[in-house]
Order: sequence, then structure tokens, then C-alpha cells
Amino acid sequence: GVFARLARGQRPRYLLVGCSDSRVSVSNVMGMEPGEVFSTRNLGNLVVNSDMNRMAVMQYAVEYLRVEHVIVCGHYGCSGVKAAMENQSLGFLDSWLSSLRAVRRRHEKPIFSKHASPKTRFEKICEANVADQVLNVVHNPIVQAAWARGQPLAVHGWVYNLANGRIVNLDVSMNAPRDVGPVHRLAFGGGEEG
Repeated sequence: GVFARLARGQRPRYLLVGCSDSRVSVSNVMGMEPGEVFSTRNLGNLVVNSDMNRMAVMQYAVEYLRVEHVIVCGHYGCSGVKAAMENQSLGFLDSWLSSLRAVRRRHEKPIFSKHASPKTRFEKICEANVADQVLNVVHNPIVQAAWARGQPLAVHGWVYNLANGRIVNLDVSMNAPRDVGPVHRLAFGGGEEG
């Protein structure tokens, strides 16, 4: 049965990097059974290299579980993104939200010039956040070291639509060092690019 299978250990092919929002569950998003997806979640699905919990999960998933796919999955209606767009002081959360506010600053001019609707602007900032977090994943030494070892690993960006339960693939997938800009490409071993 399922419990006997789970007791034998885990061999997930996927690491889901998601938001802590209670409306977004791994099983709902991916439609998979327990043991099939390793996951890590925080407010705004941020990938911040100083977040030791997220980095530990990523290292364990990539190096020990040997996942084949890292999926950064945000969602429309994200409270973290909304808070970053509103510029309201939220006390301690302001420090965490600074990364989301930076995403907004980088992307708001092109998004706001193309889209008048506040709802569309909000959705586009949610998408931009996921795309930026995908970059943060591939800029990370854990992922680049896996590629340098020849480990198959792809990084994807999705947005979950709470209104209809569907996933929007942002087509920002990366699966090799060539996908990383030269400034962020790290060298491993004998000086070869990873």
C-alpha cells in the first residue's frame, strides 16, 4: 500500500519552490501523490541565498535526492506581492518584502506602461517575481555544481491560478550553464565553466 511505499523512502523527481499561502498545496498544484514532490515554501516564493532553510532544502533535493526538476511556482493573488506593491509598512515583514519590492521596482515601468488594469498589473508582477526567482535558482552554486557534474536538472517557472486551478507555464525554463548569463556563471573544478 501507499504507507509501505512511503516508509521505504522517497525518490521525488521534483522540487517545488512555492509560496506559503494556505490556498496553494503541492498536491493541488501538481496533482501528485505523497513522496513524489519535495517542497519548500515561504512568503512570496522567494529564493534568497541568505535563507538557510531554503538553501538546505535545495541542496538536499539536488545533491542527495537527485531531483530532475526544480519548479518555482508562484500564484495569482499572492499576498506577499500585493504587500510589496502597496508599500505599507508591515513591521518585521518589511525586511522580507524588500526582495519582492525590488522585483516590483525592476519590472513595474514596462508592465505599468503596457497594462492599465490594476488586476493585470498585479498578475504581471506575480509572473515577474517567478521569473526572477528562477534566475535566483540558476545563479545558485548548488544548481550550477549539479550541471558541472553532468546531473540532469531543469528549472521551470509556473504561476498557479487560484480562480481556475490551472498552471500557467511562463516558458522561462533553464537546464544548462549556457542558460546562465556570463556574470553569474560559476567555474567548478579545473577552471571549466559550470
